[in-house]
Amino acid sequence: ATEPEAEEYCNAEASMEELGTKMMQIVKAKLEWLHWIRPLKQVETVAQEINLRHYNEALRACPVSAVSVPLILNALIEQVETLHPDMDNTTLSAAERGVGSEGGNDGRASA
Repeated sequence: ATEPEAEEYCNAEASMEELGTKMMQIVKAKLEWLHWIRPLKQVETVAQEINLRHYNEALRACPVSAVSVPLILNALIEQVETLHPDMDNTTLSAAERGVGSEGGNDGRASA
């Protein structure tokens, strides 16, 4: 093999090795995600019309440049509290809130 052909072969081999490494990282991340999500319960809900009046009013009061993820999440929480004032996190069991899960702190937020 000529020198340019050998160099191209080495570059192709390095590229394949790098691709393999990236694919293994993806597989590892997927396995970690599956381990993390395993204890979560899925709940079936019925489709219904959503009332976002309070949410829209809360965000309308802010300039677009000030809107952030925490602000949006806060507006959603306030919307839920407005529609369901009797729903209190303390009425949920520790397991339902994800508190004291097996294996310690797994990155999920707890109340």
